Formats: sequence, C-alpha cells, structure tokens
Amino acid sequence: NIEMPWSVNSYANAAGRCIFKNSGYIERTKEYIRKEREYLTCELSEIKWIRVFKSDANFILLKLLEYDEDIVFERLIKNGIMVRKASNFEGLDRRFIRIAVKDHDSNKKLIKLLKEFE
Repeated sequence: NIEMPWSVNSYANAAGRCIFKNSGYIERTKEYIRKEREYLTCELSEIKWIRVFKSDANFILLKLLEYDEDIVFERLIKNGIMVRKASNFEGLDRRFIRIAVKDHDSNKKLIKLLKEFE
C-alpha cells in the first residue's frame, strides 16, 4: 500500500521554515525535551507496575505490568491526558503504551495519575 504524506497548509509551511532557520530555538527545544524526558523516566521508574524503556525521542514506551492499555487509557483520557496504545505495534501487546514528552505541568499530571493506581 502507498500512503499519502500528510499535507501541510501554507501557514504551517511558512512557520516551519522560520523555526528551522532559528538554530537557537531548535537547541533550546532539544534540551527541554531531554530534561523532561529524563524527569519522566526517573519518576515513572519508581512506579512498581510500570517498566520504562530508554528513549532518545520525544516519547517513551511503557510496559504495564499489572494493567492493560484500556484501563490506563480510559483513566488518563478522563483526566485530559492522551496516550498512544501500542498493542498494534509489531511485537507489542495490550500491556504497552507510549507517552509523549510534554510541558512540565502535563508531565507532572501524568505521573500523579499513574501513581494513583498504586
């Protein structure tokens, strides 16, 4: 199957060109994501029913040791946090979700909600 690439409107196209010209913005963003990813990894690693996989991206794969993706997904979505179910990723099952590295307040909220399962 051939998939069409996502289309980008002219405003997003112009914004993207400006952002990529600003190397300072790119470096600050990369550093912010690195710090928040490290914070998330550290905090989530303390939750007994979660296994955190090392990541170098702006998202982190989690293995749910006691709950399946639907239970966690529903609780988080009701509280305004969206995560990616990963059961349709090759080699993964209903015990995996993927979270995005967000702003610090959103990351704190995610951690708090996941700790409430304990």
